[in-house]
Formats: sequence, structure tokens, C-alpha cells
Amino acid sequence: MSTFKTGFPDGTDADLAAGTEENNRNWSPSILAGAIATAVAIVAEERTGTTDDLVAADNGKYLYYTDSGAVTITPPSGDVSGLIFHLTSVGAGGIALDTTGLTILGSAGVAGAQGVTMTVVGTDAADTYIVIGGGA
Repeated sequence: MSTFKTGFPDGTDADLAAGTEENNRNWSPSILAGAIATAVAIVAEERTGTTDDLVAADNGKYLYYTDSGAVTITPPSGDVSGLIFHLTSVGAGGIALDTTGLTILGSAGVAGAQGVTMTVVGTDAADTYIVIGGGA
């Protein structure tokens, strides 16, 4: 029988033995709901101004831009694996990614007018992102 240790969002640990009643108790719906809620907690944060240099602390945030002018957003470079940024333009100027020195995979646009939403996902390759959504 396989036994493994797991940690829960509340900081507790439990030894789980595959296929046992203890395993079923430890993975109760309330614990799973807590784990899911922790995993998908999204912070919405307003950004103002016409430039924004994203940093690792912005990872996982939903950033919305309210400036009436065009906003240029610069994602971090280097090791970008595990980074994900959700970007939306609610200001009249729209948003655009500054991709200087970066590789963007796929055919998604890296700019868009008011109302555009894009998700920027770091890959395992240095300086390489996938952009989902976006505009022309």
C-alpha cells in the first residue's frame, strides 16, 4: 500500500494511505473546497498610468488598466516559468505588451483597444510567453 504525506491550505499535514478510509476522510469536500479556493484566489488590482513593468509579485493577479491613454505593459524577462498575468483595458487608450527581447508563441495579438483582455503565461523557456486573447 502506498503512503504519502500531503499539506493542506490551513497548514496541517496528513499521512494518506491509498485506498483507505482515512484517505477518504482526509480528502473531505470541505478540505477540497478550501484547497480549491486557495488555488484560485485572484487579486484584482487597478493600475493607472501609461506604463507598467510587471514583476513576479504580480503573478496570478487580474490587473485592469484605467488610463485614458495607451498603456505599455512590460512583462518580466529571464526565468518566466510559472508566471501568469491577466490583463484588461478598461481605459480608453487600450493596452499593448512591450515584447522587446521576448519570444511570444502563437498568433494572439499583444495589443488591444478598450475592453481587450489577455492572459500572459510564462513558459519553461527563458524570456518566452504564450498570450491568450488580446487584439491586433
